[in-house]
Amino acid sequence: PKRLEGLVAIELAYSNLTSLPDALRSCKTLRTLSVRGNSISILPSWFETSELPKLRVIDLAFNRISVIPASIYGFLASFIDLSFNQLESIPSPDWEDDYFAQDIYLTGNCLKTFPKEIVQDSIFILHCAFNKFESLPSAVADMGDLEVLNVRMNRLESLPIDLAEMKLESLHADGNKFEDDIIATLAASEEEAPIGALKKRLQEIKAQRLKEILQRDCPKVHMMHGSMISCSTGVKLSVGLCE
Repeated sequence: PKRLEGLVAIELAYSNLTSLPDALRSCKTLRTLSVRGNSISILPSWFETSELPKLRVIDLAFNRISVIPASIYGFLASFIDLSFNQLESIPSPDWEDDYFAQDIYLTGNCLKTFPKEIVQDSIFILHCAFNKFESLPSAVADMGDLEVLNVRMNRLESLPIDLAEMKLESLHADGNKFEDDIIATLAASEEEAPIGALKKRLQEIKAQRLKEILQRDCPKVHMMHGSMISCSTGVKLSVGLCE
């Protein structure tokens, strides 16, 4: 529909959706999409950068997605939230230089191993809490721009010693099964801050990063009573509520 062509942000959170509406394909200027809290299990074949070339902020959390297509790399996204879905793996990119996103949230899925596909320099924030990891690859330490790493509540028995050399702002690894003293070494870099303080700092970093992303990638989007409005069209979307 032509009415949707100029939209830069859409919120359809908690709206009883079982699939992405085909009408989104006409939103060629769309930069931010939130469909969290629905019952979406499959992403359509058209969900790729050729249809949504401007999309940079993608919120698919709290759905029923078990498979994501490799085309998701093509968005070159700033922010992707796939938390609390049913993912068991992450696809490999079609091209070596493609990256998943700068801020990635994979909390609460069914991942048994740390996805090597997301070991990339471009990532700033990575959340993989509440999965089933038994180990972390040493290659994680090669993620030179990583600021926040959250691997809480997995099944880890140790952490790569190289993590101590990273310039992390925040490391969350509580709720695992550590059997050696590496966690004590890494905790020292956190100045033994209480878990509550770490969580608060994590939320501050997430909020600030999302604000920066929206200001950079969606300069014409304003928040109005929890809803997003497009200045280019004046069309306000109030379907669904977003956390």
